Amino acid sequence: SNAIHAIEGVERAEIIISTSYQNQNIVLEISDNGSGISEEKIDSIFQPFFTTKKIGEGMGLGLSIAHGIIVRHKGSISVESEVGKGTNFRVTFPQS
Repeated sequence: SNAIHAIEGVERAEIIISTSYQNQNIVLEISDNGSGISEEKIDSIFQPFFTTKKIGEGMGLGLSIAHGIIVRHKGSISVESEVGKGTNFRVTFPQS
């Protein structure tokens, strides 16, 4: 849902979900061409209750909960973003 909110107002909005197998890891990537995340905010996005949404629109728990689940399954999550160009989340799990 974060990607959906990020692409609001974009003329030709795109959300791309892809999976791959790399170096004995299962990789899931979710990319959008939305508003992007600024450098000063990117370090906070996995913290509980951090949100850029208006009061009442989001609790700031989604990415924090997702991060916890991924780590508990011995995975990792990373993010690359450029303001005005979009964001890419990469989730990696080791092959069991």
